[in-house]
Amino acid sequence: MLQFVIDPIPAHIETSYVAVFGWMRSEQPPASVEVLADETPVYHELHSRLDLANLYPAEYTTGLYAVVDVAASRPQIEQNRGQLRLRVRVDHTLWFDQTVTVSDAALAQATDGLAYREAKREFVRTHAACPACGAPLAIASGRPEVITCSRCGTAFPQRTHAWTMIPGAAPVPRLLSTSVFAYSAEERALIDDVAARGGMVLDFGAGLRQTIEPRVVNLEIADYPTTDVVAASDRLPFVDGSFDAVITLHVLEHLRRPWRAAEEIARVLKPGAVALCTVPFVCPEHGFPDHFFNMTRSGLASLFEGMTLERHFMKGDAAPINGLQQLVSTYYGNLPEPHRTTFGNVRIADLVHTPLHELMVKDFVVNLPEHARWKLAAHTTVLVRKT
Repeated sequence: MLQFVIDPIPAHIETSYVAVFGWMRSEQPPASVEVLADETPVYHELHSRLDLANLYPAEYTTGLYAVVDVAASRPQIEQNRGQLRLRVRVDHTLWFDQTVTVSDAALAQATDGLAYREAKREFVRTHAACPACGAPLAIASGRPEVITCSRCGTAFPQRTHAWTMIPGAAPVPRLLSTSVFAYSAEERALIDDVAARGGMVLDFGAGLRQTIEPRVVNLEIADYPTTDVVAASDRLPFVDGSFDAVITLHVLEHLRRPWRAAEEIARVLKPGAVALCTVPFVCPEHGFPDHFFNMTRSGLASLFEGMTLERHFMKGDAAPINGLQQLVSTYYGNLPEPHRTTFGNVRIADLVHTPLHELMVKDFVVNLPEHARWKLAAHTTVLVRKT
């Protein structure tokens, strides 16, 4: 038996990329998976998902990730009068079939993105620095096969569509478990302000964006379609004072040394420029690919002590109910039956007023799986030994 699920896709597309993300479970791995935009195969990757593996330990489970480039599909879309058919076949059986309407604005935006990408390549070429030693990199025009630092000799083979600032032959993923992200009103206002002044913004840990922005350099560890620079180092691959603003959203908690990243953000900003940084405080442990730090407001502010704090605020969905819902839904979703139903019937008042020592022996507490206990632990303890 195969269960196959694709995340909802809008019927009307207003973006440059369409995410075809989903998951499957079956008794054994499929022999073939195909993602099609009309009749054109779309590159895809299968990545394991720990949440599925924990829920279905005896079965094969995987996440499916594919991104349809509207610009690449433009001939078919125009021929079909704005329609684009998306399909997924597993072992030659059609499991997903949806036709979407792509707006003229999305087509124009996607086409403009190609020119934006080339312009940003030139910006990075003239502002690049070696992430190994920090020296400015002299990069030849065009698309060199290898970039070599004249100071330390580190070589950076160029094997992605983006500039690659990872040395040697380390593999660079093209797609990771992610979402297609849109900027909030605050981020949009900052980008528009910088663009109006002819400046450039660094989106540090950009993920997969809905469009290619002309004035935003996207840095990531994966070669997403919207990535401009692939890097994975404590040192950002840019010379001092390169950017008029830096945006980093839900990234620093995934870094081993976020304080070092904050120092690098300050270094690549021009004098008087600003950084807009969002990190979680109340949320379960999660990995992209790992999760090291949640931060209190004092903790986040302390990372940027060398800069002037102009505003500290909660934007968008930062309301406390978001964190509460994440915790409760993660707890609920990881409980096996019948304990899940028992927990689902518990009133909030019962949780608040029952003494902790009585809660600790409830069936929905003692039967929470170990992997979920780690995601939601109230505290953890380490015993370490000096060697």
